[in-house]
Amino acid sequence: MCKILAILFLCSSFAYAQDELIVSFNDNQVCVPETDDCLSTLTVITSKNTYTLENLLGSFYHSKRNNQILDCGGNTLSSGLNANLINSNGIKLPIQHKSGVADCGLTGDQKYYFIVDESPSLRVYDSKANLLLTKSVEFQSLIKYKINGVAYELWVPGIP
Repeated sequence: MCKILAILFLCSSFAYAQDELIVSFNDNQVCVPETDDCLSTLTVITSKNTYTLENLLGSFYHSKRNNQILDCGGNTLSSGLNANLINSNGIKLPIQHKSGVADCGLTGDQKYYFIVDESPSLRVYDSKANLLLTKSVEFQSLIKYKINGVAYELWVPGIP
C-alpha cells in the first residue's frame, strides 16, 4: 500500500512540476519619435523560466485562470494583423483582427477574452482562440451577453 501511495505521489508531483505558472510579466514599448509606430517587448516570468517575445503591439492582460497572456495586437492608432494568446511556454495562438482594436481584455471571471473592433463589433474567444460570440455593439454602451448560460456585461467605451 505504501508503494502505491509513493508512486501516486511521485506521479502527481511530476505532473505538477510540468505545469509552468505565469508569475508576472512586464512590457517595454518603444515608439518611433513623432509617429504612432510602436512595438512592445514582452518579458514573461514563469515558475521555471523567463522568456522574451519581441515585436508585439499590446495591450497585455494576464488571465491567471487560463495561465495565459492576451496581446491585443494594437489599438486604434497602430493595428496589427492579429491578437495573440500567449501560454506559459511562450507559444502564441493568433486571433485575426477584422479591423483596428477599440477595446480588449478579459471577462470578469478571466475565462474568456474579448476584442471590440472599430466597426464596432464584439468578439469573444476561449483559451484556445476559438471564436465563441460575435455581436454588433455601439460605443458608449453597456453590452449584455451569455456564454454557456453564464451572463456577462461589458462597458464599451468610445474610440480612444
